[in-house]
Amino acid sequence: MATETRSAMERPATNAVQPHSQETPTSALTVTLHPATAAMVQQLVQQADVVRSAGTGPAIVVTKTVGLAPQCAEKNLLVITDTMEVVYCYVVVNTGNLTLTHHTFADDKIGTLAVGYGYPLPPFGTLQSGAFFTLPVTVDKTVRNTLTWTATTSNADTVVTATADALVVIPTLSLTTTVGTELGSCGKQHTLSTFPDTAIDVCYRVKNTSPIPLSLHTLEDSATGTLFQNNDDPLLPGDVRSVQRTTIATQTITSYITWTSKADNGVPVRAADQVTIQVPSIQLRATVGTNTTECPDTKEITVAYHSMITLCYLVTNTGGHLLTHHTLTDSYYAYPPIEYPLLPNESFGVTVTIPATATQVVTSRWEAKGVSDLMAVATDRYTVVLTSTTNVAVHIFYDVDAQGTQNDMEPGIPDV
Repeated sequence: MATETRSAMERPATNAVQPHSQETPTSALTVTLHPATAAMVQQLVQQADVVRSAGTGPAIVVTKTVGLAPQCAEKNLLVITDTMEVVYCYVVVNTGNLTLTHHTFADDKIGTLAVGYGYPLPPFGTLQSGAFFTLPVTVDKTVRNTLTWTATTSNADTVVTATADALVVIPTLSLTTTVGTELGSCGKQHTLSTFPDTAIDVCYRVKNTSPIPLSLHTLEDSATGTLFQNNDDPLLPGDVRSVQRTTIATQTITSYITWTSKADNGVPVRAADQVTIQVPSIQLRATVGTNTTECPDTKEITVAYHSMITLCYLVTNTGGHLLTHHTLTDSYYAYPPIEYPLLPNESFGVTVTIPATATQVVTSRWEAKGVSDLMAVATDRYTVVLTSTTNVAVHIFYDVDAQGTQNDMEPGIPDV
């Protein structure tokens, strides 16, 4: 709390306040001064370490507190969770030996609250040497308000000024999560494309962007669960803390991360981030059927030799990469390379109609490549079974000479 005293000759003309020039505040906000209680005066004087005696001249001390209740709070720091209405309390005490009659008070964030407000404050040590007013204000972010209170004597030949501030905090955290392949070192990417079975370093970096310390930290990752809970190591204002873990990339996954901390009064603050590890992957479904106009649903068929059958291959991009170069290997048919932009979560089908030439359990293999030769592979099976057919010529005749063979004299039996 700073106090300044000036004579009328010293103060600038623009700040001159004429006595009795205005009995009510000029601010759009309505404020009314009330007599301060003895407890208010005593507390403020003790906080300001005021030691006054007669003849010391004009002086004031002011304080500004903030709370949620309508009555004056005791502290000038309030921590809240979100946008809400708070109540500022402004208290002034005349600690000099002159009666101060008119007051101008302004809040640097709210504005001028009153100019030349008429309210007599008798010298310190007398009854009603203090006054106060409260002001409800909606706060939606961390804010420090500074009050400047200027008081004058009745003839305006003496001006005394004091300041005080209050802090309302809505705690905030900044969380940055990155991934990289250099183990032990925080990467710089939020999305990483890599081969399967690659070791990945996941780095969580949190910064306390609040003007107050935070503690009781909990870190949660949807990919692994809770990494730690209620860690009580305090994180001071502006401090940064990093936590790392290593994981093996097996599939495309997006991790949702939440860091929760608490202020000293238990008010929680959360920050969230997400990272994605992209591993190329595909699914293949191979089927076989006799319908030559559409993709069959069956995995096995039984047909006659050289019957026309349809082979169908449906591949789905289940990873996070665009896959453009495709190779299909199948022991039943030789396929040329395929160029097709297969986007993530999309499917692409290939059919071919050929004659059935062999009974076989066929393993199909589909390879798909994207940028940087990242490759995904999938296999599936279908079965072709050929029906067994045999042509037998039967000739029946009369074996007249009982030799077991037919000769020219032994005709066959017609219509048999």
